[in-house]
Amino acid sequence: MNKIPDDFVAQPRPTADSITKEKSIRSHSAAGLLSIPKNGLGFGGSGLDTDDEAFASSFQITAAKVPAMDKEGRKVIGQMMDE
Repeated sequence: MNKIPDDFVAQPRPTADSITKEKSIRSHSAAGLLSIPKNGLGFGGSGLDTDDEAFASSFQITAAKVPAMDKEGRKVIGQMMDE
C-alpha cells in the first residue's frame, strides 16, 4: 500500500521569477507538446491557491493544436515522441 511517510515535507512554490522572462520554445501548434504555466512550476492557478492546486496543472500535454495555451502564456518545454 502507498502511504506518505510521516517525515514528508511538501516542497514550496519556487520564488524565482526568471522564468517569466523566458519565451516558449514554440507555439502550441501540434499534439504531444509538454508545457508549463507562464510563471513556472507551482503557479498553475490564480496565485491564491493552495500548493496542491497550484501544482495541479503544472505539466500539460496537448492532444491537438491548442492556440489558447499560447494566449494563457504557457511555455512549451518539450515534445512527446513515438517511434
